Amino acid sequence: MNGPSVVCPNTINVYSVGTPQGILCNSWDSVNWRILGDAQFIDVNGNLLGKEIICCNFFCQCQTESNILVKTFSYGDIAVQVQGNCSGFVALSPTNQIGVIVGLKPPASLTGPTEACVGSNLSFSATAVINAYSYTWTVPNSTWQVNGQLGPIVTVPSTPVLNPNIAQITIGTPGGANSVAVRVNTAGCAGNGFTFTSVNAYSSVPGSPGKIFYSTNCINEGISITCPAIANASLYFLQVTDGGAPVLTALSPTPDFNFIPTYVASYTVSLIASNVCGSGPAKLSTLNTIDCGGGGTIQRMVINMSPNPANHQVSVDLSPSTDQRVTNKISQKDFADTEMEVVVYSSKDGSMLFNRKTKEKSFIIDTKNMPSDHYVLKASLCGENIVRQLIMNHQ
Repeated sequence: MNGPSVVCPNTINVYSVGTPQGILCNSWDSVNWRILGDAQFIDVNGNLLGKEIICCNFFCQCQTESNILVKTFSYGDIAVQVQGNCSGFVALSPTNQIGVIVGLKPPASLTGPTEACVGSNLSFSATAVINAYSYTWTVPNSTWQVNGQLGPIVTVPSTPVLNPNIAQITIGTPGGANSVAVRVNTAGCAGNGFTFTSVNAYSSVPGSPGKIFYSTNCINEGISITCPAIANASLYFLQVTDGGAPVLTALSPTPDFNFIPTYVASYTVSLIASNVCGSGPAKLSTLNTIDCGGGGTIQRMVINMSPNPANHQVSVDLSPSTDQRVTNKISQKDFADTEMEVVVYSSKDGSMLFNRKTKEKSFIIDTKNMPSDHYVLKASLCGENIVRQLIMNHQ
């Protein structure tokens, strides 16, 4: 059987079988055709004939080459099958067919950097597709370029010296999750859909982190070190020194770290935010650790948050410490009469999501509108500050 294996939607295509070869059979008695998929046979006048026909009638001559017309409709896969009958026996199997792609399918994958600095020229690669006549690349807008041509749409033809499935893209306007896409085309029509990837484009390095928060200052305890997230930062670098060599260096995609000091010292904490464009200025802070006696906190207040991680609400309860090691305890009267302030900060941008000043020491925070993420809760009373990490996990 003869005919194209890649066609366009809403087109008419010709399929045929040759005359039989042999002494006992030199012409077809009949030729049976069938279509699987979204297509139909038509006659020379364009009339639809359905998905099954038998040749040797007014539009098909069996004594010569049997030509039939197939009209496609939508993107997808079809199959054209044929069975030839000659002198009482089947000369062609019913499985003699051509698998036809109506509009090339998009590349299986598109790879490239997920972060980029504005003005950089980077390589993106799509899986090569057989029979592709050209590749159409799309980028966010005309400030982006594909192989030196202004976007947002650039079509790269297939040639012996070009690899159109590989493009050099110059990053234009900044923003998060910029879409880069590619499709493949036949000579007569666009391909069946795009393959996508996304790029976070940055125009500059991040700024300096804001205030650094510590959950405690006791040695032999896990100290949570955090700060409000910085815009355009994709990586954070923490370094802790005690005046000599660093005692901790760590990288994290979020500004959340853990440090377990084993001795009393005055530590210098340096926190730097960075992205693919480079690193911003360091934020320096001093952490003075103390021996809390076996690891117990000597803070004058105790705060409990439940549940944590939270979903729709979190219960906050503050009470004076009953630890016998606390020498300057808060009296019950001062604790009851003094106004407390509780603040919840976003870990992403440092914005304040909750703030309450009240003499009540037990209350509920409505968290159903806080996105799933890490937050910083700070409670202040009688000159004492307690900082804790609050996690939202909506399920």
